[in-house]
Amino acid sequence: MTAWIIILFSWYLFMALAINLMAFLNVLIFRDLFLYPSNLLEKIFLLEATRGLQKKLLSWLIEKGR
Repeated sequence: MTAWIIILFSWYLFMALAINLMAFLNVLIFRDLFLYPSNLLEKIFLLEATRGLQKKLLSWLIEKGR
């Protein structure tokens, strides 16, 4: 029983860290896009790359949860 609690808690912690990483990446991109719009094309490329990374991370988490 204790092992299941540890496994579930560590899975919950892992999911929370992954979601926080995605939120942190969004904050970084938002700050760079709207506070320092020097090279807009590069920022848009970075935003799309980050979204792609988030989609891959989310799909990996969904597959891992099945």
